[in-house]
Amino acid sequence: METYHHGVSMAEIKTLGEAVKQKSTGVICLVASGSLVAFSGLDVKKIEKEIKDLRKKLETASEEDAKNLGTSVAEKEKLLSDYRNGNNYRFYLVQNFSEAQAVFDGLILSYLQAIFLESNGPVLAFATPEKPTKDDIGRMSKSSEETGLVPNIFLAPEVSSTHALHLAEKARDFGGLAIVDIPFSDRADMKADNPYCYYVVGNLKSGSKDNSFFPGSVATAGLMRSGAYWMSPSNRKFLGVCGIESSVGWALVKDESSSTEIEADVLNNGNKTVFIYSEGFRPWGNRMGGGEFVSVYRLKQAVKKSIADSMQWA
Repeated sequence: METYHHGVSMAEIKTLGEAVKQKSTGVICLVASGSLVAFSGLDVKKIEKEIKDLRKKLETASEEDAKNLGTSVAEKEKLLSDYRNGNNYRFYLVQNFSEAQAVFDGLILSYLQAIFLESNGPVLAFATPEKPTKDDIGRMSKSSEETGLVPNIFLAPEVSSTHALHLAEKARDFGGLAIVDIPFSDRADMKADNPYCYYVVGNLKSGSKDNSFFPGSVATAGLMRSGAYWMSPSNRKFLGVCGIESSVGWALVKDESSSTEIEADVLNNGNKTVFIYSEGFRPWGNRMGGGEFVSVYRLKQAVKKSIADSMQWA
């Protein structure tokens, strides 16, 4: 049995003598501002001088000292090589917060923590020195090539409301979905009509030590990944969220005698998911931008990819 990344393990289904393998539907692709720990504050000239000095010491070092000096030279040369060959500008695969801490620093690390508070699993993460641009989002096409995994949940939390179309293009290309943040102040006016996007309204407060607010798409991605792909994230309790920046009125059952519209229902009818409190903080909304149920959309995408890949043996 193979391990899959959508929260459940699926056995192979035998048909026509070949196995139809269930595709992973929980590989998150994240682009956000931050830096890499390995290259943080990197002083190229200083390292070049250190290598030169170490090589000079090697000329007169004993056999035992030479071994240690040689190791130091190799490590520093590899660091410079990685930097110069663009390894500071690529996607990295991290599967839990400890791995993320060893690779990233800055805002992207906070986002990764919020994801991993909901579920561990593969995240293909790319740190940009400033807020991501549409070109940075375009590099999501390289994420599979650089990590060996195919992403299907796409995030650019800082800029998703302004670059929703570019995120949707990547979701379409990979047969996944983009989670797009709608600023709370724009909840009534911003359109939520792209069929490849799942729209969420407002920010959430992290359950981490700094209790900071972050875009709702981040924790929603972790929550979505924690369950099977046929499950909607709606009305499922967050594990790592301790607050909502702004809330809307909602009701489990509408009072038919009242003529007052419930804001959550109005937004849901516009394909927008809101966040509510009911014995914990939860997303409240089932529909993609095109009006399709998110669980149905993800099921269809998983089946399409599984059948397409399994037919390649012929």
